[in-house]
Amino acid sequence: MSQRYSNQKILLIVAGKTKRQFSAGRQGDYRSSNCRAVPSLATSFGSECLVCDQLRKPSRAVLLEWMEFPKGEHAEYYIVNYQLTDAFNQKNIKNVSEVEQKPISTTVLLEENKHYDISVESLKNGQILSVKSFKTLPLIPENSIFAVSDVKTTEVAFIWSYMDIWLKSGFALIIKYYFDHLKPLSLSLPVNTTQAKIVQLCPGLCYRFLLVARNPEGAQAVLSPILKVETTASPPTAVFIQPEDVQEESLILHWKLSQAGQESYIQVKPSADVGETKKFLVSNTEEFKIDLLIPGMTYEIAVASVNNGNMSELKTIPCTLKPKPVQIVVPYMLYSNSVVLFIRTPDTGVFDGIYVTTNGGPNTTFSLKSDGKITVENLTPGTEYSFSVFTKSREMLSSSYHVTGVKTCLAAPLNIREGNVTDTSIQIAWDRAEGDFQQYEVTCTNCASAFRVQKVKQETATFSNLIPGELYSFTVRTEKESFRDSVLVAKEIETVPSAVKYLNYSRDTESITVTWPAAQNKFDGYVLSIRSKIFNKEKMLPSGVRMYKLENLLPGTDFLVSIVTTSGLKRSHPNFLKISTCPDPPADLQVLGQEENTVYLSWKLPRGGFDKFQLSYCPMNNGKLFTKTVYDSRAVVTNLVPGMEYTFQLRTVKGWDSSVAVEKNVITKPAGICNLALKMVNTSSATLTWNPTKTNFTSYKASLSNTTFISKFTIPGAVSKFSLTNLTAGGTYNFTLQRLQDNIEGAPAFIEIVSEPAKPEGLKFFNISSNSFSLYWRLPYGHVDRFHVDLIPDHGSVVILDLGVREYQVCAFITGLARPVFPCAAY
Repeated sequence: MSQRYSNQKILLIVAGKTKRQFSAGRQGDYRSSNCRAVPSLATSFGSECLVCDQLRKPSRAVLLEWMEFPKGEHAEYYIVNYQLTDAFNQKNIKNVSEVEQKPISTTVLLEENKHYDISVESLKNGQILSVKSFKTLPLIPENSIFAVSDVKTTEVAFIWSYMDIWLKSGFALIIKYYFDHLKPLSLSLPVNTTQAKIVQLCPGLCYRFLLVARNPEGAQAVLSPILKVETTASPPTAVFIQPEDVQEESLILHWKLSQAGQESYIQVKPSADVGETKKFLVSNTEEFKIDLLIPGMTYEIAVASVNNGNMSELKTIPCTLKPKPVQIVVPYMLYSNSVVLFIRTPDTGVFDGIYVTTNGGPNTTFSLKSDGKITVENLTPGTEYSFSVFTKSREMLSSSYHVTGVKTCLAAPLNIREGNVTDTSIQIAWDRAEGDFQQYEVTCTNCASAFRVQKVKQETATFSNLIPGELYSFTVRTEKESFRDSVLVAKEIETVPSAVKYLNYSRDTESITVTWPAAQNKFDGYVLSIRSKIFNKEKMLPSGVRMYKLENLLPGTDFLVSIVTTSGLKRSHPNFLKISTCPDPPADLQVLGQEENTVYLSWKLPRGGFDKFQLSYCPMNNGKLFTKTVYDSRAVVTNLVPGMEYTFQLRTVKGWDSSVAVEKNVITKPAGICNLALKMVNTSSATLTWNPTKTNFTSYKASLSNTTFISKFTIPGAVSKFSLTNLTAGGTYNFTLQRLQDNIEGAPAFIEIVSEPAKPEGLKFFNISSNSFSLYWRLPYGHVDRFHVDLIPDHGSVVILDLGVREYQVCAFITGLARPVFPCAAY
């Protein structure tokens, strides 16, 4: 059998008592108290269930009404089944025929406090078209609450008990309300809340409210009785008081009613616990004067409209009355920036302060002290003021009390100080005085009478023709016609003492001595200072000192020496002297080396400052002086004469100053040997020659050596030829020759000498034959490396045999004719 569902509405009516409508889909209509229907899911067929609570009676007649369902199917009849939930064998069935007039209805009788399953089936041609199923639920607890918590003109506030049984069953809570059977409105309520407010209602109307539960399918049940609530009447649209209508003891109240013919309720309540609350009920007016009030009191004035005994909510405005004015105001004390006023306050009424206005000045509120005095501050010195004095209650002011012709005192000059001070004049300066004034009066109390008082408009004054080092006293004040002069401000200023006219000095490498003439007039002493880039020293000297020596200074350093005279804290203009200590001479002048034409010098840098070094030199036998500038600690002097003695002088130069000279005598090397040659050599002697020279030298130094000995010779300087004797035949010798100038040796010349070897001794022939012979000889004196035998003519071969003991034998094998034989020693 097919299951079809519709959006059918079913109406249940409790016989003779209650009328209800329940909806399986859309929102239902009206409800009254004590009976509700709740749709919810109940069976596995997805049908809807009806829940109906019971009155406290044994049974209840319930009217069920519904429209045709499914719509357009024209069911022939309907079957209503109802039974107790736990009694499956006690099913009640009712047949209901289709009628033309809708809705279709039937009545069933249900027991109190029982749970029923109810279903309505539509049938046609013996087949079920659709089924609607419902189920009853428990009663609402007896102590549940749905009540009004507040009522206003256009809104009503509600509170209720927590409906957890409905919320857990998937229902949402709604407040439905309507006026005079018009279409009801609804307000959906949030979950887990027990209070709500319905707004935008009409004033002065009676509304009906009830609490409803609704499930997601749209079926709903009433959870409360209908509450009738009447909104309050509309309050006045405006309540106001014109400022000019507020007096000391009365006011005029204005308001606007929302509709004509309404009465007005007026309530006047003082904000403080003083006096009683006044109440008035007036008709046919929107304006009312209230008298006999307390001056300066603040009242809460409320107005409500009254319509047929229904009073609107109160519309309240505050109003503060004018306080009583002060009785008298007297200037008590006058200052530069303030005025003290004595005030006598009113004897009646309320006020919380004194308000003072000033022409062109500050407006201030004061709390009055017990002595009746207030101080008006932030005024301008030298100004005439008019004051208006009021009593004040909150923001309301009383009538004014005027005080005119109050003159503030002139302000004294500020920050009086010395300006440009010399030994014969003093300039005194100050900051401009506050406020208004005409001029300054400056007085020197111990100056000459011609310069005693000056009237000036600027903030400076100069007094001249004064004595150096003297202490002068000055006073300054402001002046203005018809005003009291300001207080005198005093200042003592001392003239600068006379300066030292000039400085003399003397110096050496480590000290400067300064002298000066005595200063004139009054002074305490001298301050002598000396400064350099890395040095600063100051010395206090008594007035009787005329000389001072500055010692332990750095040589070759620029110093600035100044001297001033002192008188108290004053110092004269300084007298300066720029002096340099003499530079220190170079130290440890050394000859690194000398050659025939060049000398190499070095030295240590001096202490202190220097710019360069001046190197001067000249030969001992010639007065011509040569000068060279050097910027380092080494020098190379060239173009010198070989073998010449020179005097070198070295000085440190700093600016125009130079140190004492450091001297060194240096002899250049004599000239070297040119063209040293072997003129003649034999077995025992050799002769050597070389080129003579015109340069300076005294003699020659010669040496002859080989691997076994060395012999040295001194040869006169005029000689350019020398013979060596007692040479060993076949010997190899090294000969060295160099010129001498005193102890200075010139560049040496070298030559190797090889003496001729000696002839073989004891030469003789033996064993002579037709084609060979033997030759015998002894080793000669001297050095022999080998022997050489020549055959002339060269036809044959030679064999040389070493027989030992300095004896040798030659065997010659000759082919052809006999020829002479020449044996010789070779080296």
